Amino acid sequence: MSRVVADEFRIMLERLASGRPLALATVVATAGSVYRRAGARMLIEPGGEVIGSVSGGCLEADLQERALRFASDPRAQVIEYDGFAEDGMPWGLGLGCNGRVTVVLQPLVAEHASWLRHLCAARARRAGAALATVFAGTALPAGVVQALDERDGINAGAAPAAVTAFGAALQRELGAALRARQTRIARGIAATDCAVLLEYIPPPVRLCLIGAGPDAEPLAAAGLAQGWQVIVCDHRPALLQATRFAGALLRPGEAEVALADLGMDARTAVVIMTHHYERDRRALAALAQHPPAYLGMLGPRARAGRILDELARAGTPLAAARAALHAPVGLALGAETAEEIAVAIVAEIIACFRGGPGGALRDRDAPIHDAQ
Repeated sequence: MSRVVADEFRIMLERLASGRPLALATVVATAGSVYRRAGARMLIEPGGEVIGSVSGGCLEADLQERALRFASDPRAQVIEYDGFAEDGMPWGLGLGCNGRVTVVLQPLVAEHASWLRHLCAARARRAGAALATVFAGTALPAGVVQALDERDGINAGAAPAAVTAFGAALQRELGAALRARQTRIARGIAATDCAVLLEYIPPPVRLCLIGAGPDAEPLAAAGLAQGWQVIVCDHRPALLQATRFAGALLRPGEAEVALADLGMDARTAVVIMTHHYERDRRALAALAQHPPAYLGMLGPRARAGRILDELARAGTPLAAARAALHAPVGLALGAETAEEIAVAIVAEIIACFRGGPGGALRDRDAPIHDAQ
């Protein structure tokens, strides 16, 4: 069974503390058309539970079977699944994608706790981080991991002593990946034959809903299904029930109070959906000077325009809010029900944060994903 979690590194750290044998699979390189790209990972637990995914289901069973062998041979493995092969290779026609996927599969052991804690701390502060995973070469064993974040610097994690001489050069590469906010492969670091995945790990997406009406329930659930952090705010405490919004953080009070200490950043989305004109206006006014990266407002275009006009006449600075505002909120899917509208909103947020155009893939001439 596979499931999405809001913070995969925290889950890994918690599972590691249990003392049970665990395996970590990380996609480190891809070519051609593939389902998941470099940086995708999954945790394999005893009994077959899988957290996360590295493909659309093509590779998971094989990786689970390989993970069983760590009991007799705990060395990390580098496995290449070649979807281009058609000469009898088992992964040729069976993969479903015309691509090549390289995966590092390694036991998750106590020595990994250091870099996992480092990344958990960065995510708790909503700080970006960079993670390096060695997957080729003889200078260092496959699976060596180091982490770097925007404040605390490098953490050697599970790296052996051999990384000490390698560390300065790797830290520079990690710093470059962090500044560029880009995932890439580096080869020949410090004149070695190592190949390293340098992965940029952004802060988690945070979805804040202003309004806890019936249509907020499917939207909160859809956000949680993406592994996002979800916050629901409403001035009516009776609506903020854990049974309605399981897994979300509930904040009672008016929006300008409930969101005052959150801080809006480049990975925060806010949807205003109180169904109350004056409260929507006050919420938009509160967010106007420091809006989130995505700001959505439920309701027709004319209603949003009227609110903006009133705020402008009142002297509220609106340039930043207008740039972030999506009103009406959501992609044009023809959605009718609350559940369909939730899909349209989540899809638009994904397009905003991923930089996608939001159109039909069949009409796209370019590849689905940019090359890493």
